[in-house]
Amino acid sequence: NYLNISEAVGISDPRFKDFNSGAIVWGLPVKNSPAAKAGLENGDLILKVGGLPINGQYNFTELIQDYQPGDTVELIFIRQGAEKNTKVILEGK
Repeated sequence: NYLNISEAVGISDPRFKDFNSGAIVWGLPVKNSPAAKAGLENGDLILKVGGLPINGQYNFTELIQDYQPGDTVELIFIRQGAEKNTKVILEGK
């Protein structure tokens, strides 16, 4: 699950105070899910999907939907103030 930071009115967590866009990983990723396999954790702030920023023009869902199951997608995210990247292999439903 994720939460678009631009829609998180009233969020007071200091980790996100300097950001007005991105997608917050909300809760622990499900065991063996693509997010868990990629090492994402609760509270990570995803900034880019495949090099494109999550912002007013693009949201996380739209960016992910441009890919197909089996595709590998690079994510840029912030964890504990440090920028990191990971690759997610998408799965089908």
